[in-house]
Amino acid sequence: MIDNFLELERKVQELQDIEEIIKLKARYWRSVDTQQWDILAECFTENIIFESPFFDCMEGKTYVVKVLKRAMTNVKTFHQGHNPEIEITDRSSARGRWALNDCVETGDRQFSKGYGRYEDEYVKDGGAWKIKKSVLTYVFQEKST
Repeated sequence: MIDNFLELERKVQELQDIEEIIKLKARYWRSVDTQQWDILAECFTENIIFESPFFDCMEGKTYVVKVLKRAMTNVKTFHQGHNPEIEITDRSSARGRWALNDCVETGDRQFSKGYGRYEDEYVKDGGAWKIKKSVLTYVFQEKST
């Protein structure tokens, strides 16, 4: 009986952790789209590794936020993440895969739509889930004026 209770408790905790990670990723995209850089920084560990086709590999929360902030001057974005596959690997770490659709408008009214994937690693830091590593890969992009 105790074993059943402990297993149920473990499963409930895993579901709570998955939900927190889903909310974390939503907060990440919202903070990028609304350019709320302080909120974005809260999504990352201090030693975040962030890779994308636009920025190659960047390391460190302060540096990543600084580069994104500078790159997004006069840029509007809209991100949608879909089909999360979250795997809790232990009490304080997890992996996730996401499908991505995004739309970007630059200051010169150029538009692009992207379709890709995120591969993430998460850690529980001070009781809150944070993004430890995030790799963005585009499958294809549409560009228009």
